[in-house]
Amino acid sequence: MGTGPVGTGPVSTALAAAAGHHGVPGAPAPGAWLVAVLVAAALALPYAAGVAAYRSRMPRPWRPARTAAWCAGALLVGVAVSPALAVVPEPAVRHMLQHVLLGMLAPVGLVLAAPVTLLLGAASTRGRRALAAVLAARVVRVLTHPVTAALLHVGALVVLYLTPLYGLAGREPAVHALVLVHFLLAGTLFAWAVAGTDPAPHRPGLGTRAVVLVVAAGVHGALAKYLYAHADRLPRAAPTRSRRARPPRSGCTTGATSRRCCSRSRCSPAGGAAVHAGVRTAAGGRRWCPGGRPRAH
Repeated sequence: MGTGPVGTGPVSTALAAAAGHHGVPGAPAPGAWLVAVLVAAALALPYAAGVAAYRSRMPRPWRPARTAAWCAGALLVGVAVSPALAVVPEPAVRHMLQHVLLGMLAPVGLVLAAPVTLLLGAASTRGRRALAAVLAARVVRVLTHPVTAALLHVGALVVLYLTPLYGLAGREPAVHALVLVHFLLAGTLFAWAVAGTDPAPHRPGLGTRAVVLVVAAGVHGALAKYLYAHADRLPRAAPTRSRRARPPRSGCTTGATSRRCCSRSRCSPAGGAAVHAGVRTAAGGRRWCPGGRPRAH
């Protein structure tokens, strides 16, 4: 995503780092790597504490593969907001990488880690009852339905790329940070609704979830092709002050050349299609009994 003028104060610098605004000329902000480490730790440490509590309360050991999946998801989130992406020269390509990491790859790891199951095992009896009541609430049932999750996940992409929100997020680090948070939350919700390993008494059957996944992947692909075909007429993020002084790069201006530029940046559907195929495989990797509980092959 294009980056815009950001503040120079410590709060603005930290917010810009967290939002992935590493395209500003010069070396990354001193706190950029620290922000990335703190974000990854904020995800990994509570899960590690939950595993320790689970082991002290439950007779069955917690699967190491689940812990590894959560750590992988947390690591991907940290990479997505780290200066590591600054090696990519094009802001639009960096934005797409953040989209894939936060909205598609990291959620798969977080969901395969079965966080709800961990909470149920680590909590006290009172805590389990409270969590069960939350999961059974109508609003949670609506939010975790695959159709709702798909609308929040894929529908938000339509709003982002086909409205001035994309340009606003390129200018304002706070808005960009909120967009990235939405990528992660909506992607995790969608992955959990479609292929979650946690118990969900009101989760639709495999057929319904498979249809929603296929439709969501189709909309995602159609949006990517639309962006590719109309790259020269879509809203763009405002360039930074330093970029305004430079001549435009060859091959990324208008018409067919803009479409070629777009094809190797934000509009390429290949990454999203591959991830959707992986989620579809995960969702179909279990048999579902009439009660809705998964059974391993």
